Amino acid sequence: MFLGPIRFKCLSAAMQHIDVVEIDQRVVEACRKWMTKESSHEREGNIQMIYMDGYKWIQEQKNNYDVLLVDRSDPYGPATSLYKQRFYQYVYDSLTDDGIAVFQSGSPYYDSKILKRWDPLQADLNRLQWQGANYINPEIFHASFKLPSYVKNVVKEK
Repeated sequence: MFLGPIRFKCLSAAMQHIDVVEIDQRVVEACRKWMTKESSHEREGNIQMIYMDGYKWIQEQKNNYDVLLVDRSDPYGPATSLYKQRFYQYVYDSLTDDGIAVFQSGSPYYDSKILKRWDPLQADLNRLQWQGANYINPEIFHASFKLPSYVKNVVKEK
């Protein structure tokens, strides 16, 4: 459901406030009807629902967020702008100095053509700016790209 990625964050005592940006309020209504009801965190005001295009919304967020979880669909159609260089700059600009952004993008289960033949585990980590960072280092980078067997098999076929 639309609140899936933030459920675990809500369990943290350090969580103060969560903004959920969804382009279509009908998606939220359908999820509430058929999947998961409104959470106690929403009723208590810890979660604010914002209904607008995320690309437009992020442009107004300067140095506002410690953590951004970007859950976007595949890179075509209405979500195309969420894969452009400018969007990544807006995300960067919206983070605090110690902020971090995490992206969930599409699904190889439904569209294996989105997989490319580039192996991130072969990346030159000399360019990874991790010294002094709290959330990333070479070990975390490598762990982030561990693949389930079905994805490994799709990549091998290409």
